[in-house]
Amino acid sequence: MPLSTAEIQDYYGRFFVLQEGFLRGALRVAPVGKVREPRALTRGERAARKPVRFKPDEGSRPLDLVGATWAVLTIVSRRVIAVLESERFAGWATYPVELDGVGVDADAYHGLTVHGRCGDIDNSLTPKKMVPPPVPEGEAVPGRRGLLFEHGSWDGSDLFCPSEGTAIFVTRDVRDALIAAKVKNLHFERVTDVERIWD
Repeated sequence: MPLSTAEIQDYYGRFFVLQEGFLRGALRVAPVGKVREPRALTRGERAARKPVRFKPDEGSRPLDLVGATWAVLTIVSRRVIAVLESERFAGWATYPVELDGVGVDADAYHGLTVHGRCGDIDNSLTPKKMVPPPVPEGEAVPGRRGLLFEHGSWDGSDLFCPSEGTAIFVTRDVRDALIAAKVKNLHFERVTDVERIWD
C-alpha cells in the first residue's frame, strides 16, 4: 500500500541533505591533477592512499565546508569532524587532503567519506509536478519535490548515501549538533523539500 502524505512527512521529515552553503567569499577548490574514482572515494568504497591535493578556485575564506569543483567531493574542517566524533555519529570516515596555497594547518581539513546507506531514490514517492524556475524570472518547469529513498531501506547510520548516488543524507541529530556548533558554509535541506528537475 502506498504511503500517505502524512506517513511520508513523518518518516522522511527527520532526514536532511548536507550541502554546501555557498556563503559569500567562501573558499572553493579544484583538484590538482586527476582524482581516481571520486564517487567511490565519497561513498567509502575506496581509500585514498595519499592525500588528495586541491588548489584554490574561487573565494578566499576557508570555512567549515570547502566546496570543490567536483561536486561529489566534500571537504570539511576539523571542527566538523570534532562534532561528529564527540557525538559518536555513525556512517562516516575521513581521508587526507592537502589544500595548496590556502595557508591552513595540514590537519585543518579532511575529505568526508560516507559509508552509511539507504536504498535507491524512489521516484514513485514524489510524483511529477511543476516546480519553481531554477533561475529568477524563469518559468515553472516539470520536476519533483522530495528526494526520497526506498522506505525501510535506511541502515540506521547518522550519515548515509543512497545505494547508487553521492548525495549525503544526515539525521536531524547530526544537523542539530552541527548547527549548535555554529559551523559555517553548511546548508541542510529536509529531503521532503528538495525540488529537482531531474529524475
